[in-house]
Amino acid sequence: MPKKKPSTLDEFRAAANEVGRRGDVPADVMKLMNRMLVELGSQTKMAALNGELSATHSRRAEQFRKEARSDILTGMPNRRGFMEDFMRRVADSSRHPNRSHVLIITDVDGFKKVNDTYGHEVGDKLIKHIGDILRPPAPNEPPGKHHLLRPTDTAGRLGGDEFIMMLPEVRRDDAGKVIKLLQDRIKHEKPFTFTDPKSGQTVTMPVEMSMGFATFSTPATDKVFQRFAKNAEKQAGGATAESYFSFLYARADARLYKDKAMRKGTAAARNPARVAQTAQRRQAKSLDKVAKKLPGGGAPT
Repeated sequence: MPKKKPSTLDEFRAAANEVGRRGDVPADVMKLMNRMLVELGSQTKMAALNGELSATHSRRAEQFRKEARSDILTGMPNRRGFMEDFMRRVADSSRHPNRSHVLIITDVDGFKKVNDTYGHEVGDKLIKHIGDILRPPAPNEPPGKHHLLRPTDTAGRLGGDEFIMMLPEVRRDDAGKVIKLLQDRIKHEKPFTFTDPKSGQTVTMPVEMSMGFATFSTPATDKVFQRFAKNAEKQAGGATAESYFSFLYARADARLYKDKAMRKGTAAARNPARVAQTAQRRQAKSLDKVAKKLPGGGAPT
């Protein structure tokens, strides 16, 4: 092991000790040199301490930033974290305007019943289970059969049992097929197993999720968004990423409502026209709020 090189302070201390041993320096000068040694040592320690404090501050700042954009229960991006990823995707789309992406929102069918029957602790475990199911593989992790999403996909939790996904480079015509595949794989391949806190027995149940989607590119190139802005006498090109996201969310939410109603097999499901009307009213109400936030002046022709 190579010998550690002495510091300047160590060299100075050794030289002072040697001079003092030989007696070549008057006592008052030697006393002054010893004071200098003490002060230099303190300054060195202070510099090291400042460096350590700075490194600790940087680590904690990064930790706080990560926690601020992460969901505590699942470790997935929360709404804030997901919005950051969404804004980057929209910015990237401005350089590739012909690429289409899909935004999917989803929630757990029967989640309230699980909470009411087994308690919130089991409900939290179910949410964690969904988080594990929807978490994409890391960039350096090869996708396996247990992964439902790709490394380029993003998934997050908005709150409660509501999750959101962003799938880049998926065409509108393929979005319905992707959703059907996700729902089938979650139901048949990803059951939720837990211990009933009352009976102590192991319970396994399939996980069923309702989903709705909206395709997107950028506010300036999205023809559906442009028509919406023009009808509202607003500027599509001046929309913020937040208002564009709200527009997409409203459209995806309407499809989510229809999907949930039709899959429940209730009386509403036997009247598709009524379900569609209700979904349309929900969407119109949400889009009205979006329109009010867009810049005025009419959409550019």
